[in-house]
Amino acid sequence: MSFSGPQIHEQFVNPGPVKVETITTGVTHGADVELIDQVKRSVRLEGTNQDAECTIVFCPITSRVGSDMEAAMQNIPSNKKIILVLMHHTRDPDYSTAGRSWSEVYPNIDLEVHVLFHE
Repeated sequence: MSFSGPQIHEQFVNPGPVKVETITTGVTHGADVELIDQVKRSVRLEGTNQDAECTIVFCPITSRVGSDMEAAMQNIPSNKKIILVLMHHTRDPDYSTAGRSWSEVYPNIDLEVHVLFHE
């Protein structure tokens, strides 16, 4: 069998482990652990508090997005690359997460993800 498409670099076919630090800033009822388990099915994650390539911040929204975000980011150093997971506790599948892009406020946020969850 031959393949005539673009060449795929080995680093993308079989990437090494990604060193991440995870921080959960509130009650998620285990949803943060479940999300990490799902990511581990596709990416080899290596948990570490030192030499992490990025920090995954799980931020459950309990009151207002702005105040919960400010509290979550308060102790995160500005030189860390952040994957921000905003966790909205709702059973409403039509819940809107529209609003501010937090990477405009915090330039170290590389990726912002909104998750709807319930227990």
